[in-house]
Amino acid sequence: MIIIIYWLSFSIFLYTTINKQLNKYRPITKGITSFCYVLIYLLFNHHFNIMMLMALIGCFLGDIFLAFKKINKIYFILGMLSFLLAHFFLLKVMIEYSPLNWLNFTMAIIALILLKIATLKLDIHFGFNRYIIWLYTFVIVLMGTKAINLAIFHSSLSTIILGIGGTIFIISDIILMLLYFKYKNNMKLQLSNSCLYYFTLFLLAIAFHF
Repeated sequence: MIIIIYWLSFSIFLYTTINKQLNKYRPITKGITSFCYVLIYLLFNHHFNIMMLMALIGCFLGDIFLAFKKINKIYFILGMLSFLLAHFFLLKVMIEYSPLNWLNFTMAIIALILLKIATLKLDIHFGFNRYIIWLYTFVIVLMGTKAINLAIFHSSLSTIILGIGGTIFIISDIILMLLYFKYKNNMKLQLSNSCLYYFTLFLLAIAFHF
């Protein structure tokens, strides 16, 4: 039932995103949808992991803060910090199955270099947010390399789902960066990001059921 409510709430959230007359309800529908993935984890998993719960709560808080970013810039910073902590907790979950190694850190450094090149090519300016975005990128690439490792090299269904979810998370965040700093209010990017993000959180929420 909670899974049905989750996808129903997500559908309503998408509708309030597309329909400009209903945009004022978007923070509410987004908050409800995000709260549902936390509930799914609490009600649906067979192997409780406190770090995973903290990661999902971090994402939930990040969603709430970013929903109000237009009111005050501080909400954007709080949202980024919440997601940064969420990725850190998610990384901690993943290294329980596959420890960090030199390749993970090498890939993270390469990602920072590529991000710098991309921002110059696309004329993207992060402004005051650049420090947290560099740190955010470093942590999410560490998480992403672990996710790919879990998805490919582990036979457990739980770790495969966890790995796929973490991998999609990176794609979602790349789209989000373009949406916030280059192609603002682009509806196609907005919908793509929302679909990938909430599918990712659904996978993470159910991973430990198996």
